Amino acid sequence: MKTILVPVDFSNASQGAVNYAVHWAGRYGYEQIILFKVHYESFMDYISTLGIGYSFMGKEASANYRKASKKLLKRLEKSAHASLPQDSKIIIRTATSDLPLTRAIMEILSQQPGIELIALGSDHTRSSEPGFITSSIIKIARISPVKVLIIPEGYLYTPIEKILVPCDLKHMMHLSKLEKYSAMLGSHSELTILNIYTDTNEQQEALIEQWKEKLEGIFKGHHLELYHALDKDSLHGALAFVKSHPTDLIVALPGTHSFLYYLASKSLSEGIYKNTNQAVLLLK
Repeated sequence: MKTILVPVDFSNASQGAVNYAVHWAGRYGYEQIILFKVHYESFMDYISTLGIGYSFMGKEASANYRKASKKLLKRLEKSAHASLPQDSKIIIRTATSDLPLTRAIMEILSQQPGIELIALGSDHTRSSEPGFITSSIIKIARISPVKVLIIPEGYLYTPIEKILVPCDLKHMMHLSKLEKYSAMLGSHSELTILNIYTDTNEQQEALIEQWKEKLEGIFKGHHLELYHALDKDSLHGALAFVKSHPTDLIVALPGTHSFLYYLASKSLSEGIYKNTNQAVLLLK
């Protein structure tokens, strides 16, 4: 069963991620959405959210926390159901775990092989202190074997018409990454491939024309734009491009020389999902 996993912490960002996942599921043919809550030892992380005035983790406090957590999870499930079209066949259910977050995610992925996407709400753009899920985005993205969708708090779903794919064409010696996702990327009305180079000597007209022909061959019949931008920092270059070229979704390709490479550095946490109001899809 084609499934979206949505780890939640009951923040506004998580609520937004659930709402976005519901629309995404309908658009891309997902059959199930799992709202996932981990307990583990994160009790203190949730006290302010749940409104429980305990200052230590005891049996009574733990029982009350779990009771309140279960109630909020069901409320979130009910809200998600209400946003589905009446004729929708999408199943929405909940799951919990006592494992640490990343271990819990890996376990449920092994138990639910139909999970093809993890949707994460990010409150970095609105909160000085990131929430529990937001602070774990990089860890989740690193260990996830499936696609990861990051939704900024307050970002509402609109039909995705424009997709931006930042990449480094110079180091992409073959087209397997783009070809693998050509059906998904090419199904939208406008696809922009952004090649960011860091040295003026790298901008060669022959290379540009060569890639233009290759990309047009892959996405034949679709509206395709190929841009080249000079910037010593590829991440900065992508963010600057987004400001002047509005897009509905930023897609990061997998691989060492792709945009996803920046997951390994601090620049991502201070960069793409913190400084853009667009949803970001990290491919695997």
